[in-house]
Amino acid sequence: MCRDGLVNGAIVCDGDDVEQTITFPTRDASLTLGLLDAADRWSAGTANPIRDFRKWRRTINGLTGLTGNVAILGSTAIDLLLASTSVQNLLDNRRMDMGQISPGLLNGGATYYGQLAGVDIWGYDELDSDGNPLISAKTLILACTEARCEMHYGPVAIKTGEGSAARITFVPAARVPESWVEREPPVRTLKISSRPLPVIIENNSVLTATVSA
Repeated sequence: MCRDGLVNGAIVCDGDDVEQTITFPTRDASLTLGLLDAADRWSAGTANPIRDFRKWRRTINGLTGLTGNVAILGSTAIDLLLASTSVQNLLDNRRMDMGQISPGLLNGGATYYGQLAGVDIWGYDELDSDGNPLISAKTLILACTEARCEMHYGPVAIKTGEGSAARITFVPAARVPESWVEREPPVRTLKISSRPLPVIIENNSVLTATVSA
């Protein structure tokens, strides 16, 4: 859901008896770039990713007053960034501190690669249950860590009481624990339920692009 909110500016809820699209405040069209022009694609020799970061950061700042300071890249996008001649040349320029590449592995498929032009660079390789990457291989997401985002929670339905006194109760909480004992076989079951909904309130703080065909 968080990925869908960042990439699409909306979340599709598709479950038992539920089919609904939750749309956040309209994201400005200039923040959804799609596939870059041929000369700007990071696979091209004319590409300049650091120039792109500066330009895209100005776009976010002009719309929100916020500064895009973190980028999440798919596997192909991060490989193209690190292989970019313009990036390597700037990193080799000892007279100008444009950043540093210092990879660090984290749990959950995330890799921190370092900082370029004031932007923290992250690669994300986690797969969903169908074996597809959560962040498409050629996708870049530029966002601001100071943007207003919230995690909302829907009430969880649980059974209370026994026999004729049994009823359904809705509990408003982030996580609702339950525990019960089965008679045969004798076993105690523990369950934690949650109904989260990530909400991007400042939706113009996120820019997306496809950096290669």
